[in-house]
Amino acid sequence: AINLGQLGGSTTGLLNAIFGRGLDTLSLKLNLYWDQTQKKLLQKKEAIPPEERQEPSIGITKTVLDGLTTAIDSEELQDLFLNLLCGSMDKRTADGILPSYAEILKQMCPDEARLMRYFFSLPGKMGPILEVRTASTNPDKKGWTVAQSNLSLFGFEANCSFPHNAPIYLDNLQRLGLINLSFDQSFTDEKRYQQLENFIEIQQIKKAIELNPNRKCNLKHGIMKLTIFGESFCKACKISE
Repeated sequence: AINLGQLGGSTTGLLNAIFGRGLDTLSLKLNLYWDQTQKKLLQKKEAIPPEERQEPSIGITKTVLDGLTTAIDSEELQDLFLNLLCGSMDKRTADGILPSYAEILKQMCPDEARLMRYFFSLPGKMGPILEVRTASTNPDKKGWTVAQSNLSLFGFEANCSFPHNAPIYLDNLQRLGLINLSFDQSFTDEKRYQQLENFIEIQQIKKAIELNPNRKCNLKHGIMKLTIFGESFCKACKISE
């Protein structure tokens, strides 16, 4: 059986060895955290019929426990880690829990988890994005440069704590293979981009570019879409529940 309390004690001892005295408050917080986490795990485990329970793999268990250590200040991430662990303890779902999922979750912040929950709820698992491009007003000068990319309203629609970080979040989620960002494709219904194009910050970027009489601005439409891997990740973490 997994004893999170023992892990918490080991972590506290290591921290005391590294930093010396003055960690009483942190030690109490860690011990309380692991006690609460163990209770949550036991509650989730109770939902698995006894005949369907199995021991999770050592690899997934270790990665989840490492992740839980970093998620001490985020109940959202804690629940997702525990969902992965319980999924691997359930014979009915264990084959859908890839070892890489816990590693990916370790590289996500709470806002990115909120985005994934929002993306999973979208029709077709896709949504509109914009790229702000600039070009010369001189017809003899070809080409363009990217001023801002991966712009969206996702951060606000998903109730992120830091919605303006959404372009960074999208970059990371694409790096992790959970979403695909493409400006080679766009929605045929241009009304899908109307609210985004009229968003005050995008209008400010456009206005700043066009203050230069030698430059013009183009808003390139694109699509964000969950990958098959991303959908599987959401289901394994029960991110939509």
